[in-house]
Amino acid sequence: AIAAFPRNKPEVTKKARATLEARGVDVSPRPSPSFNAGIMIFSLRLWRDRKVDDQIRQICEINDNLSLWPRRGSQPPLQVLFSGDRFQSLDVELKVDGLGWDVRIRPSVVESATFLHWNGDLKPWRQDGMFKKYWEKYRYDA
Repeated sequence: AIAAFPRNKPEVTKKARATLEARGVDVSPRPSPSFNAGIMIFSLRLWRDRKVDDQIRQICEINDNLSLWPRRGSQPPLQVLFSGDRFQSLDVELKVDGLGWDVRIRPSVVESATFLHWNGDLKPWRQDGMFKKYWEKYRYDA
């Protein structure tokens, strides 16, 4: 149902995965590879057919009650459902991430990437944001 850029850093503990599974969540059997949910491509038809929204709500409700992970936003619920062999890996050479924290990134790297990811605190819409000029042309003001 989804494609994303893989990484080998599972963000959900074995204990949290076991707790969710014991409460009826369809936990992915393999925690690795995981992925960063900041850039995902998914089939909306499959997402709806598999009732992914309902599954994510269930996971979030369990986490709200048990504090399985204190932060990390959308990462853990999506990784619980789609890590391992449940997502299609995108070629990591297509992206550059760290644009919200990594001052070592060269402009040539940003300019040659297909996908730009501002992970980190210094998002380009903030006053102190980084790499703003690459974001400005895509900015949308409602």
